[in-house]
Amino acid sequence: MPLLDELNEKQQEAVINFNGPSLILSGAGSGKTRVLTYRIAFMIEKGVRPWNILSVTFTNKAAKEMVERLERLIGANGRDVWAGTFHSTFAKILRRDAHLLGYDRNFNIYDSDDSKTIIKSIITNDLKGDTKMLNPNIVRSKISGAKNKLVSPSVFASQAGNFFEREVAEVYNVYQKRLRQNNAMDFDDLILVPIQLFEQHPKVLEAYQNKFSYILVDEYQDTNHAQYKLINLLAATHRNLCVIGDDDQSIYSFRGADISNILNFEKDYPETKIFKLEQNYRSTKNILQAASDVVSNNVLRKEKTIWTANGKGEKIALLEAYDEKGEALNVLTHLTKEITINKKKFSDFAVLYRTNSQSRVLEDVLRINGISYRVFGGLKFYDRKEIKDVLAYLKILVNPRDDQTLKRIVNYPSRKIGDTSVTAIEDFANKKQCSMLEVCAFPESVFGLSARSYGAVKRFYDEISEAKEKAEILPLDELVNFVAEKFRLVKVYEEEGSEESLIRKENILELLEGIKEFYEEREDKTLTAFLQEVSLITDVDKANESTEAVTLMTVHSAKGLEFPVVFVAGLEDGLFPILSQDKQEKEIEEERRLFYVAVTRAKEKLFLSFANNRRRFGYDLERASKSRFLEEISAELLDNLSQTKFKSYLTETKIPQKTVSSVSQQTQPVTFSKPSQNFSAGMVVTHEVFGKGKISAVSGSGAEARLIINFESVGVKTLIVKFAKLEIL
Repeated sequence: MPLLDELNEKQQEAVINFNGPSLILSGAGSGKTRVLTYRIAFMIEKGVRPWNILSVTFTNKAAKEMVERLERLIGANGRDVWAGTFHSTFAKILRRDAHLLGYDRNFNIYDSDDSKTIIKSIITNDLKGDTKMLNPNIVRSKISGAKNKLVSPSVFASQAGNFFEREVAEVYNVYQKRLRQNNAMDFDDLILVPIQLFEQHPKVLEAYQNKFSYILVDEYQDTNHAQYKLINLLAATHRNLCVIGDDDQSIYSFRGADISNILNFEKDYPETKIFKLEQNYRSTKNILQAASDVVSNNVLRKEKTIWTANGKGEKIALLEAYDEKGEALNVLTHLTKEITINKKKFSDFAVLYRTNSQSRVLEDVLRINGISYRVFGGLKFYDRKEIKDVLAYLKILVNPRDDQTLKRIVNYPSRKIGDTSVTAIEDFANKKQCSMLEVCAFPESVFGLSARSYGAVKRFYDEISEAKEKAEILPLDELVNFVAEKFRLVKVYEEEGSEESLIRKENILELLEGIKEFYEEREDKTLTAFLQEVSLITDVDKANESTEAVTLMTVHSAKGLEFPVVFVAGLEDGLFPILSQDKQEKEIEEERRLFYVAVTRAKEKLFLSFANNRRRFGYDLERASKSRFLEEISAELLDNLSQTKFKSYLTETKIPQKTVSSVSQQTQPVTFSKPSQNFSAGMVVTHEVFGKGKISAVSGSGAEARLIINFESVGVKTLIVKFAKLEIL
């Protein structure tokens, strides 16, 4: 086939040898998707019928792109390949055959929120339990983990070793019955139920074994035990199973992924042919060498040597900062250099970090300095649920007539004010043409409000009234801490205790730290000013969704992506890698693989950043030690660019120009507009990044004034005078 000419020698071998079991070890940037697609195209050209090919991907987007590429290579036959995710593929099978297990073919598929709602109902209504003692999120996670390991409710109950596990076992048992009663399956059932179908109905299994004479599985290192079992059941007859992946990029054990699936593939299929795709087409030699230096310290891995024909490239920049604020300014300064000197675009950059809470400081410094950004693979800091909850409490103190905000907080955290009561309050407020909060002052007058709810509603009103009084006398930072304490906005996540809830707690504490900084560094220190700034963030983000933007994301979200320039922030022991007293070596190895993924996202330049001090979980500044992974990189690959000790970045007085310039002799310093400059609508200005623009509106005055500017290159942006870096033409 002419298309083979587009592949290197190792890729060609992996494509043409398609009979029997195959293990394709595909290093980062080695053309994995191309090989998988071309292998299918080659099979069809050699006479394999496309409907006899099952290709399992990990995203629907990947499946769609594969089919589109197949169509371009071989025509309409590409559409007949069964290509899809595990869940979409086996949902299709269950639509045909689930009736054999007693399901109607029109079963519903419940998402995680649906599952949580049912579990909460089971705990409170069926088992008469307390969701504070038996958290629905944790229970759902435990049930999901059991299903991924093919552990049934009865087996789970028999293995329960303590009171909590016995309680979960009861919920699990009722939950499965409820799903059946509702003719529904959750996401985990879409893998579990097909296994039950095949084991209980061997003829159905035989039919699908014959249908799928060739099976290909992408990202095999990320499969869990249930997926492993399902694929091996289907492949048992023809044994034409091709798995492709990279054990060095196995980073999803928290979702149940089992790296042993790929490490032990040859034990399952002794006749396996192994192909190693080791040529990297993405990164420079220095970047690849740094990645290899680190990941080669892992024991649980298959030996491979990633190489590239690309140039050596620049050394890897090592950025050191005093704290996380200095780290953010380091990122900004070097990013600005790349834009102004090397003419990079915003979309050329990615800033990667280990945990979502790290984004807040980075977002603040980019926003204040007029750099467009978007948070990929997650919500922006101020859009996260737990942050919006805190902000809602603050908003109701400023605007008690905001009924929509009140509905968000009236029963969060739980006050036993149900939906029926909220509806009754809202209806009464509409009838009397007053706010819902005013109605809460006299709940006994509300028709349809139960006597049980009277006290809860009145207590809520009294608590809000007390907070409003505090808002009149307390400074902003003390007020926000009072609100968080009074309404248990941190405590509720401490009590839940799950990994997700602790992350939410960390995010709230990060918000409190940000508000403290706002109070210390702004002229207008009021709650109204802070909420206005948060609203400005939201407006700018929404306005710039389709424009050039720097990408902020966790390393987990970055897998499969690539960028010309990558910053990896927070490289300190305890943060990256995340460490705990009971951390096992295999978990350290996964953190090392995560670092490998982060490094290999970079095509041209890589910046590795750490701070000597960091505020973790909203507490005081704590001493930090740079990541052990940095010590594993050969010294000759690193270029230590800074020994910077910034202590703040939000005010001009605390960031003298000489300090900014000291980051690197070659770095262009970040400049600020002069506070004495007066801007007005109609003025034409220039910005060092955005270029020429015209001011369309001005709000406020002095250094804190906000300017709405229509730039010729990037469209409308809102900037703060003090940080706008503008010159009047």
